[in-house]
Amino acid sequence: MSNGKRKRSRDDPTSDERRKKSATDAKKKQHKSYMKDFKKWSKTSSTTGATAAAAEWLTEDEATLREKHQFLRNDDADAVDGAKDWKVRMAVRYYQKLFKEYALADFSRYTDGKVGLRWRTEREVIDGKGQFVCGNKACDASEGLESYEVLFAYVEHGEKKQCLVKLRVCRACALKLFHRKILEIQSRHRHDKVAAHVDVQNMLQGKQVDDDDDDGHDDDGDDNARGDDNARGDNAKV
Repeated sequence: MSNGKRKRSRDDPTSDERRKKSATDAKKKQHKSYMKDFKKWSKTSSTTGATAAAAEWLTEDEATLREKHQFLRNDDADAVDGAKDWKVRMAVRYYQKLFKEYALADFSRYTDGKVGLRWRTEREVIDGKGQFVCGNKACDASEGLESYEVLFAYVEHGEKKQCLVKLRVCRACALKLFHRKILEIQSRHRHDKVAAHVDVQNMLQGKQVDDDDDDGHDDDGDDNARGDDNARGDNAKV
């Protein structure tokens, strides 16, 4: 005789998964509230579309942004150059408006160990891309996202730079992010697939970072004025 209790399915969410979903839903609600207020102030919103966003920039202005924009700015250099170069001042103002809590990734060359990174545009911040939607530019997954902090090393204008960036991606894209590490683990345990699987799962869990409460910030520009135009790293080191 049944006691009235349904047997738990393997597909049922765990208490930890339910807690994460509840926290994410609360952040989404807060994000929408922030973005509603932000759009009242901002001249550009996600609803205007790429054409309207691109129309904000004259051809000369867009060329200047592409010429001067850097993935990471040097405040000391900007303070010196900005006093006499209006192009630098313009690029600095643009950079300062970018939202750098999360980055977006291009995994098109992940099998070569190369991951391109850029900050999000204003439209992407408003839409939650990279925060509530997978940070892979080519992925729209919104379930099972995890945040990973990676060291991004790259060469820009002949100068070596590096910074820690946070990527929020789905499970499938996390496997792309750690593709090279996973191959190393599988090679090490080539005769023991179970051990390899366990090590991969442990690595993925160990690379996760907690998400702080996020405020809505604005950044500007369309996909043609993106941070990885002049700053393209060989790979994101993890």
